[in-house]
Amino acid sequence: MGKIVNEETSDKQSTETTPCMRWLPAPLPDSTTFIATPSNVDYDGCIYLQPKKNARTIDLIRESQTLQFAGSQPTDYDLCWSPGDPVVAQFHLDRKWYRATVNKMMKNGEVEVTFVDYGNKETVKLHELRRNLIYNDIPVLCYKSVLHNVSPVRLEISDINLDVAKLLVEKMKVCCWAPTFMHVTEEQQSVDVCPSPLMAMPLNPVIYSGSRKDSLRGQVVEEVESIYEDCDQITSLPTILPPLLPKDPTEMFAVKVTGIKDPGCVYVAPVVSNALPVSSYQEALASHDKRYQKFIDYVNTNINSFPLASHLKIGKLYLGKFINGRWYRVQVLKLTPTHATVQYVDFGNLEEIPRNCLRECPASGKQLEVCSMCVRLHRVVPPRNQETGWSEDAMKAMITCLMGPRQMHFIASIVVPGELPEVQLFTKTSSGTYALAYAKLAAQGLIVLSKVGDNKP
Repeated sequence: MGKIVNEETSDKQSTETTPCMRWLPAPLPDSTTFIATPSNVDYDGCIYLQPKKNARTIDLIRESQTLQFAGSQPTDYDLCWSPGDPVVAQFHLDRKWYRATVNKMMKNGEVEVTFVDYGNKETVKLHELRRNLIYNDIPVLCYKSVLHNVSPVRLEISDINLDVAKLLVEKMKVCCWAPTFMHVTEEQQSVDVCPSPLMAMPLNPVIYSGSRKDSLRGQVVEEVESIYEDCDQITSLPTILPPLLPKDPTEMFAVKVTGIKDPGCVYVAPVVSNALPVSSYQEALASHDKRYQKFIDYVNTNINSFPLASHLKIGKLYLGKFINGRWYRVQVLKLTPTHATVQYVDFGNLEEIPRNCLRECPASGKQLEVCSMCVRLHRVVPPRNQETGWSEDAMKAMITCLMGPRQMHFIASIVVPGELPEVQLFTKTSSGTYALAYAKLAAQGLIVLSKVGDNKP
């Protein structure tokens, strides 16, 4: 049994006229069963869970904020904050921008923040904070929880620095809050969730075992109902169906690289390959490819039958015109009065296109899984002498390696499953063995294959 701990309460405010004083609390789960990925474990034993349904929203928030703040300089307003203020902060490893809360100023002049959608605390530099909040109307997207009746064991180990939190995160990939009759695999943990929405109040936890409001009891019922009625009014971002992947995470599958964010993070599209044994996954993938091509052909043949998109919304799926004149599915990430920054969801690339190059996507397009997904290349990190991140030479070399003129297919192996899986890409050698596709780049010092990867912001 576990507890979901909600640290914040919030009165409903108009974000247009009143500055956001704190992030909206994570609403209670809609169902007694949900799949979640642990994003952080702290040394108090609290586990931060990201529900699977929030994964696309988390990605969209990160990419939109990075588009907004990458290369920007802080204003005087950005430098005026107090502990407890909501901010957007840059994470030092991937240089992306995430929602955070200021904790305190450190003695060395840096600032300690908590990345609210992940739960981890980090220190950032003053110029890596922004106060222009784009997504202050979306609640926190992870649950702070503890496992009931689980206590730490006193370990007497000499000469070993045991990072318990990291061990837990690496081993517990997916948590499922499920009845005992459900099948639970090694990577799924069955937990009962007991929410305590008002942690600041000295109250006993409230048992949550049935419908959301009927299960809440005690003196906090009225306050809790009011808070979550407010949260229910918030419109969540649309769900986009993820690409087809093998049900067996150990099954190798063929992919082509469709886009590169940086040398350590790329977009791949699963493809049917004659080099691999026939399987139910290969058959499902072939069926999906036929349906996708039929949809794209139909869209481009009848594009004038789809109305122009007049009321654009960030996160929604549309049809977007590409520079080759053809139309593909896109997701809007950023809007200006005349243009929209979109992601072509079946390829991964970002483009800025005029608003009049967007049309409404039919229901059949929204019900079709996307063709590509973003993955992290397992253990691929910048050389340590590159404090600012990836070099231009490394980027060019990775593009040539993975997206060269031959447009070759690679054999992919999922090393660490999750919403942003870590994979290895291989090529088949003349002797019939598999070699790491980017091994030469490591030999040239353009990339480093680290001993331990770190996915968290």
